[in-house]
Amino acid sequence: MVVNLKIKTSTLATSHFGRALNMSFLSSIRKKILQQLWQNYQAECPQVQKILETLSFNLQKNLVLDHFAMIELPGPETGISTLNQILNALNYFPQGRDYLEDKQNEFLWLAPMEARSQSALEADPQIVIADFRLKDLDPKIARIINFYSAKARPFPWQRFHELCGEIYQENSAAEAPFIQLILEHLQHRTWPKPSLRDYYEVREYNELLAWVLLCGRKINHFGINVECLNTHPDLETFTHWIQKLGIPLNQKKGIIQGDSSQYLAQSSTQGELLSIFLEGESVGLHGPFLEFVWRAPLIERPERWKDSFRGLIGKQANQVIEAVYR
Repeated sequence: MVVNLKIKTSTLATSHFGRALNMSFLSSIRKKILQQLWQNYQAECPQVQKILETLSFNLQKNLVLDHFAMIELPGPETGISTLNQILNALNYFPQGRDYLEDKQNEFLWLAPMEARSQSALEADPQIVIADFRLKDLDPKIARIINFYSAKARPFPWQRFHELCGEIYQENSAAEAPFIQLILEHLQHRTWPKPSLRDYYEVREYNELLAWVLLCGRKINHFGINVECLNTHPDLETFTHWIQKLGIPLNQKKGIIQGDSSQYLAQSSTQGELLSIFLEGESVGLHGPFLEFVWRAPLIERPERWKDSFRGLIGKQANQVIEAVYR
C-alpha cells in the first residue's frame, strides 16, 4: 500500500508532539523545535521513511522517539558546554555522562525536567550531546581540529538571552525568531568545510571525528522506543522484521547490543551511503541512521517514564555509533 509521506509525517508529528492539551508556552515551543528536527532528519533518511510507510496508522500513534544525538567539535564556540546551555533554555537537564575512550568521544545525555512525572508516551525524547576530548587526541590531529573549531561562527548569545527573556514572559512575537535561531545552530556546520587532506588525515585516525568535521553537528541518529510499539515481544524479533524489509543493519560486533540483564538493548540501521565533494573529489561516507531501543522496566508495572531504565551504556553506544562508519 502506498502511503502519502507528507500526510503521514504530519500525522506522526501530531501524534507524538501534540498530546498535551494544556502545555506551557515554553513546552509548546520546544515541541515545535523537536518536530522540525525530526522532520528534517526524516528527509535525509529514506530508510526511515520506508519503515514508517510499513507501520500502520495505529502503530504510528505509539511511535515514541526515545532520544537523538548531536556531536560537536570541541572549541571556544562549539562543544558540549555550548549545546548544554542552549538546551537548558528548553528545560532539558543532564542525566548522566560517559566517555568512549577509543574514539576520544565524551557524551552527555539530557531529559526534559517534567519527564519523570510523565508516561513514556508523553515524554519528549532525551538528547545526547557529545564532543571530543582534545587532550586525548594525537597532537597533530588536535591542531587540525583546533584550526577549524577556531573558525566556527560564534553563537549569538546576546540575542539568544534577549529572546529567552521574551519567551519566559510568554511574548508570542519572540517565538518564531527564537525557534529559528536554535534550529539554525543545531542543524548546520558553523566551521569551514575541511580540506581533502585534513579530512583524510583525521579519518585515518578517528572516523567518527572525521564524520563530525565534515557533517557538522546535525543529528547523527534518532532512536525509537520499540517496546512502546507493542508489536514484538523483544528487540530481536523486531530487528528481524526490519531485516525482512530489506534495510541494511549495522552488524559491527553483532546486530544486537546489550540485553534485558543490562536493562538496555539496542540495534540500528546502517547509515545511507552519501557522496560529498571536497576540492572536486567525491568522498564516500554514511549518513544519519535510525536506532531501535528496548528499555527494561525497573518495577513490575511501569506506568511512568522513570519506571524504566533511562540511562545510556558507553560500551553499547561505542558499537552503535559505528553505523556511520564506512
